Amino acid sequence: MRALQVLLLSASLIPALVCAQDVPLRDFTYHESFEDGRDPVREWVASGDFTINSKGITDECAFDGERSFLLDVTLDDSGYFYWHVPLDVPAEGDLRFSARVLTGEGHNASAGVGLNWVFPPTHHSGCGEFESYREPTGQWRLIEADIDAEAPGRAGGVLSRWVEGATGAEVGVRLDRWGIFIRGNPGQRAVLYVDDVRIEGRVPTEAAYEAIIAQRWEPFARRWDERVATWRERLAEIERSLSDPREVPVAATPIVRQGHEALGRAREQIEAMAQRGYAHPDEVSRLEADLRMADMEHLLQRFAEAWADGERLLPLPVRAISNARILPTQVIVPITDEDELVISACRGEYESASFVVLPLSDLTGVIVRSSALRAADGSTIAPEAIDVKIVKAWYQAGSGIHDLSDRILVPELLLNDSELVRVDHEQQQNYLRSTAPDGSTSYVLCSGETSDMLEGVRPMDARRLQPVDLPAMRLQQYWVTVHVPTWAPAGEYVGALTIEDDAGESVQLPLRLTVHDFALAPPPLTYSVYYRGKLSEDNRPTITSEWRSEAQYLAEMRDMLAHGIAYPTIYQGYDERLLPRALQLRAMAGLPTERLFSLGISTGAPQTDEELEELRERVRRWQRMISRFGYGQLYVYGIDEARGERLLAQRNAWAAVQDEGAKTFVAGYHGTFEAMGSLLDVAVLAGRPDPDEAAKFHSVGSEVFTYAFPQVGPEEPETFRRNYGLVLWQANFDGAMDYAYQHGFGHVWNDFDSDRYRDHNFAYPTINGVISTVQLEGFREAVDDTRYVATLQRAIDNCGDAETAEAARKWLDELDPTRDLYEVRAEMVEHIIACRASRPVAQPDPASSDD
Repeated sequence: MRALQVLLLSASLIPALVCAQDVPLRDFTYHESFEDGRDPVREWVASGDFTINSKGITDECAFDGERSFLLDVTLDDSGYFYWHVPLDVPAEGDLRFSARVLTGEGHNASAGVGLNWVFPPTHHSGCGEFESYREPTGQWRLIEADIDAEAPGRAGGVLSRWVEGATGAEVGVRLDRWGIFIRGNPGQRAVLYVDDVRIEGRVPTEAAYEAIIAQRWEPFARRWDERVATWRERLAEIERSLSDPREVPVAATPIVRQGHEALGRAREQIEAMAQRGYAHPDEVSRLEADLRMADMEHLLQRFAEAWADGERLLPLPVRAISNARILPTQVIVPITDEDELVISACRGEYESASFVVLPLSDLTGVIVRSSALRAADGSTIAPEAIDVKIVKAWYQAGSGIHDLSDRILVPELLLNDSELVRVDHEQQQNYLRSTAPDGSTSYVLCSGETSDMLEGVRPMDARRLQPVDLPAMRLQQYWVTVHVPTWAPAGEYVGALTIEDDAGESVQLPLRLTVHDFALAPPPLTYSVYYRGKLSEDNRPTITSEWRSEAQYLAEMRDMLAHGIAYPTIYQGYDERLLPRALQLRAMAGLPTERLFSLGISTGAPQTDEELEELRERVRRWQRMISRFGYGQLYVYGIDEARGERLLAQRNAWAAVQDEGAKTFVAGYHGTFEAMGSLLDVAVLAGRPDPDEAAKFHSVGSEVFTYAFPQVGPEEPETFRRNYGLVLWQANFDGAMDYAYQHGFGHVWNDFDSDRYRDHNFAYPTINGVISTVQLEGFREAVDDTRYVATLQRAIDNCGDAETAEAARKWLDELDPTRDLYEVRAEMVEHIIACRASRPVAQPDPASSDD
């Protein structure tokens, strides 16, 4: 029989919809049984080539009736391969999806069935399967889902990635197709039978749903119009500032030209986004960067003064934690209003600053050195507490982790030696330096379609900052990290960075550090990250995301802790030699030991008594092992990102883990709570943190973390700071566990050798240590933002003046995490100081986790 769509009008309530109003509903039934012999399945999208062995209606087997649909393909390339059947229906009300699938002999790719969701009034969509199978099932399997329960998570995840400032609650959700989703590698084969596809239930009438969508979108549209108006005002101010004729040196012509180009781009972007009514976060970042670049009045003034004084290099302070990309191929830069580096921090805190050097003529051997910082009372902070690194811009595959189509120049690596990576701007290629055991060096391509040349590569950064050669009018950005000693008295410290070339030309950039007179509280959230590294059998260093020498492992543990990640996962499997050593190295690095998140042991989905007892014994064995090294609570990983039957099949296993005194954690999606409840102790949920999901898990005493907000990879320090700091805290989440500290989908130093994902790197491995990135520095500031929040909350609790406390509490309650985060931090400090000043009796500071 043909697919049926029975549409019967009725009236009812949909409490989840806007204002819980009376909404006309209609019955909806879609049923595809393939009995009429018609093949409705069409090719949709693919990332590579494939060979169809068989496709169409078959009578080889059927779940119901005599026929089913068969898709038998062999993959010629790695990647994703989707087929679909169009439909169109609101995804809200009371709607369920189900389908029967069977994978046949020879099946070894990943294949499943799911839906595509669209989110009007935007044009964005998201798709995915509910279940997938990687081996022959041998029998028909039921795939089913509660569509309207899935809708909020799908909408929230897509909107957080694709629409700046919007939430899933502000759009509609429709289904425009069901699909077959196949993923795999060259030579793999998918043999998939599908039957009895149903979408059934009750949904809003079209007129009612259009009205609901308009009502939901109206608050966002109002906010968006306000942002557009603000951008237009800023644009007009910049245009006015540049309208007065001014005398500028001829050498400044490139600055003026690029500034006006940025102004033109900003004007076009504003109007395009205003007409569309929303924008991608990357578009907003580019607009903000162009507006800051176009605002070049202060830059031109500084340049003219330096040129008149005959200076050969010009240091310019810039914001460190910013998505504005400072590139060597440009000469405009979003400088701050200060002519010095200004840093404020607490004792024990790491705090970043940044500046660029604009050479006014060709310079060789440029080096940056820091003086000591001195306070008026004679207190001194040694230069060793001030780490200066070069910000290396190189070519990467795109913006998001799925963006594989571009070659984009991005500032990312924080290096001591700029020559570790050489960049060919004409060919848009990167070359990585390899240092042989005998000390000889060579360069190998690390931006090709394959990484054959990188086999056995041995990157090594210098131990201290190295000089660089700077062509005239070619920017070089530097990153400055001050680690305030835990013993440093509060007060203001001053010093300078000296920038000097090998001809003796030098200039000083003043550095002013304010050490706050309070200790920073520990973070109120648990910060973790998926760490894939495991100790290698032979203790040799490797340049992968998987295997580590002891020295590499220890360096990376220390790096994570220094960036606020106190609880990285452990992937090391059970081993009487390597697992104890890994635990020892983590303790040596200073990681806390009260809880251990392990992917070295997984629950799986055992069902029989014998299988469950084997799981229990593995849990007991792990607990005995970690207790020997002072570790407390063990967390055992479930099946990653499982849905439907794969999720429910773990209930007995998770209960067995909890019976043994261990706890469970796993990455998942909306609907996990409804399926598993208190059996999941830590839910790691994808996408924008949803306070409603947090409330569900908290109701049973469980915790909820976030990941993929965004997934590690984008070189956007401000995004990581905002999303994993105040946004996460405000959603009442308990922590973060993003993926991953390092994951190379080809070679970890090559972003172009995978057709599935960009590499996920917070840091890059070397033979002798680890290379940090600007995005990891942003993540550290996210952690510190929550620490300042916790410090403010304690200050409010101990405040002796009710009016001061109430003002601080009101400020915290009304905190807008979309604001300028530097301004937000400064205001928090003001409230902390005000509350502490009004304490009736001196109170001890909360213990700092850096002490």
